[in-house]
Amino acid sequence: EVDGEKVQSFLRKLESLESQEFVDPPLDLSDFGLDSPQAEIKIWSGKPEETPKDLTIQIGKEDSESNTVFLKNHRFPYVFKVDSSFLEEFPARAEDWKVSSEEQKEEDKD
Repeated sequence: EVDGEKVQSFLRKLESLESQEFVDPPLDLSDFGLDSPQAEIKIWSGKPEETPKDLTIQIGKEDSESNTVFLKNHRFPYVFKVDSSFLEEFPARAEDWKVSSEEQKEEDKD
């Protein structure tokens, strides 16, 4: 079972991202670390009776000097350069999305 708060917090971070720069095509995605991205986020949304809408965001090369990272949204032909601070809440493993055992114990008490 996933921790709903962690998921919602991360989605809010994604939703509030603002592009600092747009890079127009034609692109060599390897210049941005997007030929083999460090992560890929897939989000499905919609009502149960509707066909789900999907969004795929690839996370490319990070520049620690400028605290930015390159992103590619599959819906657009260009690349975004955004503030990389949202990556601090990006879980390293699938288990990191789950409710911690301590939080689960607290919920069980209630």
